[in-house]
Amino acid sequence: KVLYYCCPQDVVKLIDFGGGCGTLVPFLKKFSKENKIKVKTIIIDSEKNIEIGKNILGEDKNLIFYKDTQKSLKEILKEENRKEESLLLNISRVLQYIHPYKDFLKDILADKVPTFVCITRFNRCEDAFKDAFTIQDVVTEFGKCGSAKVNLFAKFSLEKVMRDLGYEL
Repeated sequence: KVLYYCCPQDVVKLIDFGGGCGTLVPFLKKFSKENKIKVKTIIIDSEKNIEIGKNILGEDKNLIFYKDTQKSLKEILKEENRKEESLLLNISRVLQYIHPYKDFLKDILADKVPTFVCITRFNRCEDAFKDAFTIQDVVTEFGKCGSAKVNLFAKFSLEKVMRDLGYEL
């Protein structure tokens, strides 16, 4: 519902970075229909997740997939920024794997594009005042992929980065 109240345009473009196989798409379609707002979705993820998403979701003129090796997020943000559309960036759990994440966010958000940023499902340490790291075993439906270094975000670290970039919470 935040989209409905925050986006003055009749068209919302959502760029879902690390969007997997399109898990948000059914919810966005329902939202679009109920609120009479056109939602265009761009998902950036691995080739395997995109393949799964295309098989599950089928053809949809309001859905575009990009392989994470095909185009950079920064390129896509610049290409997709239009005055007649509200642009929303969703960064899900993938942010925990990006090092250094603060530099990544500063780089892609330096131009205040997109208007809205939603960061979800991240490892936040409620009792920590400094970021930390841990090692996590990465397992998918295809089996164990290996181990990865992941960010453990201090209680207010993401809030500070976003405020420094000029975004309100």
